[in-house]
Amino acid sequence: MTPVWNDSVRLERFGVRLAKALAASGLNLTWVIADDGSDTEEVEQLQRLKEKFSQIYLDVVLHLHPERSFKGGAIYQSWQAVPRC
Repeated sequence: MTPVWNDSVRLERFGVRLAKALAASGLNLTWVIADDGSDTEEVEQLQRLKEKFSQIYLDVVLHLHPERSFKGGAIYQSWQAVPRC
């Protein structure tokens, strides 16, 4: 699980490496990108990045939250929404 909030620039820097590492691991994992209420432009960028990462590692989920929840709320909500993560 990778929590983000208006963080697409940071995610773009390490996301491809993480996707490659997950693909090479042979583990059956779901990578969840848990957005904590980013603005519209950021959400669009996160969607593009999710598609990019999915070309490398197939099981990537972008879980979007409509508003900021702080203190790990996006992580807890994503665990509930994507139980296989």
